[in-house]
Amino acid sequence: MMLPVLGLPRLRHTTDRVKGKSYLCIVIKKQENMGLDINFFKAKRTEWKRFQDELSAYESLPENEQNRDNNPYNSFSPEEVGYFRKVNFLMSFFDYYGNCEYKEITRERLQALRNACAEIVKMKPVRSEVTKYIYGGVEEVRVYSDADQKRCAELLPTQSGFFFGSTDYDQWYFDDVKEVFVWLDGVLSDLDDDEVVLMYCWW
Repeated sequence: MMLPVLGLPRLRHTTDRVKGKSYLCIVIKKQENMGLDINFFKAKRTEWKRFQDELSAYESLPENEQNRDNNPYNSFSPEEVGYFRKVNFLMSFFDYYGNCEYKEITRERLQALRNACAEIVKMKPVRSEVTKYIYGGVEEVRVYSDADQKRCAELLPTQSGFFFGSTDYDQWYFDDVKEVFVWLDGVLSDLDDDEVVLMYCWW
């Protein structure tokens, strides 16, 4: 896998090979920003099918004939429709484990995610607490009931992993759920029958 390049903006369609498979690796800005990047794209079904066929043919080539020039990732340019950082419950909900691979997400699965988010965004905090950080900062944070946190773990469980971010069901989790909920309304309303949504992650 390609290593992060320091000081560069995020790039798309930088490719390399790992264990006989082709990967699209997204370059991140700085090393201290390393973490789970989750991208969503939209493509015509015909384009997605063509990419899959071309990728299958590419991976069947002898290794010495596989290169950046004929890698299908370089010619496949789906439309980016969403980006989330360290919102790790998306990984577990969509069963995404590939790293640097596209995965098709059906409309039905997107709607199921929206339904789960809709239940969570109705939950209200039970109190606020002041948190003091070791670097000297102070912040008032919202706290949710144990029952609501348990329900969140059933609906949208967090996923631990390398630089995946927090797995707590805290106010930032609830903020992420709300952001995803709002995003889903736009994606679902704009998705045509001849289009597919693709999930792509890098960490």
